[in-house]
Amino acid sequence: ANAAGYAPTYVDVVITSATDPTIYKVPMSEYANPAVGSGTIVATKPITNGAASTDISFTTATNAGMAQKSDIIIPTGTSFLDAAGQSVGGSQLEARVVYSGFAADGSFANLPGDGFAANLTDANGQPVAAGAYLDPVGSVSINMFAGGKEVKSFNKPVTLDMEINNTIINPTTNQPIKENETIPLWSLNSQTGQWKNEGNATVVKNTAGVLVARAQINHLTDWVFAYPMSIGCTTSITINRSSDTEDETFTFTDLIKKSTGSFTLKKGEKTKTFSGGVIRSADKLIVTAGSDKYVEKVKSTGVGAFCGTTTVFNFVEKPDLVGVDLDIKFKCTTKDLLTGINSFITITPIGASSDASSSYSLNKGIGSGTITNGVTYKIVASVDGVAYTSQFTANKTNFVLPSGFDLTGTAVYNATTNRLTITGQVTKDCN
Repeated sequence: ANAAGYAPTYVDVVITSATDPTIYKVPMSEYANPAVGSGTIVATKPITNGAASTDISFTTATNAGMAQKSDIIIPTGTSFLDAAGQSVGGSQLEARVVYSGFAADGSFANLPGDGFAANLTDANGQPVAAGAYLDPVGSVSINMFAGGKEVKSFNKPVTLDMEINNTIINPTTNQPIKENETIPLWSLNSQTGQWKNEGNATVVKNTAGVLVARAQINHLTDWVFAYPMSIGCTTSITINRSSDTEDETFTFTDLIKKSTGSFTLKKGEKTKTFSGGVIRSADKLIVTAGSDKYVEKVKSTGVGAFCGTTTVFNFVEKPDLVGVDLDIKFKCTTKDLLTGINSFITITPIGASSDASSSYSLNKGIGSGTITNGVTYKIVASVDGVAYTSQFTANKTNFVLPSGFDLTGTAVYNATTNRLTITGQVTKDCN
């Protein structure tokens, strides 16, 4: 992907369905406004007839979210070559560089290819059929221009130094990266999507005493310092949702990008299972619903082994709540008296335990609360130690409390306020 003011980037995606929508986000790195965890430089240096007449260096800037930097050191006499291997000529060399690494908060900035290499060759140039996840230490995207052409390579090696966050763990030792260790170096061909192992970078200390991964490069690309990790296995995810009245797309993170990044449950489908590749060291799976109607829109697992297993995610819709206003009166059969009662009233979903009851204190018969649309309730009003009952199903309509109970009355729904007003009456002998 290319956009003015942004570093070119590449993401490998696989479309697995001709009908189900698939959503992929392509992170971009803006030169003028680096993402957290990245530093940039856009600068121009003088050259002579397409060659470096003195040593040239470019250093990415640090910022509040990125304490490390990357240095490119071009030795005197280096010629800048185009895609055909010819000198680009020119008197000015423009460099656009983005260094992406671990931010101060521990997050990692944009990684070319989104971390998964589906088209990969090993150190011997042999294809790795299953691909691999690249566990990153950092990446450097370098683009250069001179003489009206894009620089693609050099006639002699150029030094690339990438400072290392001292908290990064070497997965082969399970210890922080140390001086004299090596980190596999990878280049990305953005035209073909092929990752190529370019040997190793060596961890050394620079002149400031800071640990850097140092490599000698002879061409320009996205360079990634990363430990390869085999996919190793597949995992399955089952989505259960409480309603199937519409199509809905769920998205996944922390799954290898060789598998689908999202999939859709069609209208009429309450459950669906999806399988995909996952690295053996994956410590979390995250599923995000396409709407806000669920109690939890984002659900994730804890640490676990996912190879050959199925993880179930249950998405339960938020209850469709309706406000309820109560106006309960009692009428004497032996006196001309109709008045609101000062008492408690309980409303309990039919079939639920008493723990699910909601109690309302009535003041002169008036009280308010919340009920759930579509649920059938038992309502109990206590007057002078006598329980008076009724039953109703909460609906967003006007209705009459059913006959055959002690408590009679009506319910009126106000769509504007989403409130149901229940006016009820109990009749008793007042002698």
